[in-house]
Amino acid sequence: MSHPDPRAENSLDAPARVAPLSGALDARSQRFQQTLPTWSLTVRRIPVGSEGAPRLDTAPVPYGQLVRVDGAGLRLRLNAYPTAPVRLAWEWEGFDGRAGGSGELRFEAGQLEQTLAPPDAGLWRLRLLQLEGEPVILPGAPVVGRMIEGDEPAGLCWWHGHGQLWPWWTQMAVLEAAPGLAGSWTNVSEQPPVTVTCAAGKAFYRLAAP
Repeated sequence: MSHPDPRAENSLDAPARVAPLSGALDARSQRFQQTLPTWSLTVRRIPVGSEGAPRLDTAPVPYGQLVRVDGAGLRLRLNAYPTAPVRLAWEWEGFDGRAGGSGELRFEAGQLEQTLAPPDAGLWRLRLLQLEGEPVILPGAPVVGRMIEGDEPAGLCWWHGHGQLWPWWTQMAVLEAAPGLAGSWTNVSEQPPVTVTCAAGKAFYRLAAP
């Protein structure tokens, strides 16, 4: 709120002579500079996320603990701008026992988002450990399902290895199983992925509305 004349007042004839103005300010860095008008009252509201430590979220949002991604990879996004660089160690662990590599990820001050791609198609567990920076609430070892090229974005997927099968899905549904197509169908789980031992014998699976 400002006016070049400090004695200015509003009146019935000029009700907006002294009126509030709004604008945007880039405050993503640790320091910023702004020139304020004379005879002004300035209020700046700077979002800093929720109370407590910043939180690292995944995009897409997980269904249970499972996040389904395409070739672009998994987006990791902070819910507030870090005031100093945040350094994380990451490691991919395959459900079929494969080691998917490891490395470090760094969020610079004023940076919200990074992308991390699973090694290839299949089910991978992502483990994160903070190495440096202000404390960040990390997701609890999310399971990331990377689609094979040409897969439909919805439906029942699976991955296999070491005599086991892992059906998984990312829409609101219940996994059902039956010894034959004629039934009878029984509920297996509402939360993917599900571990199936191949030695248990033949079975059919489908997704049903919850």
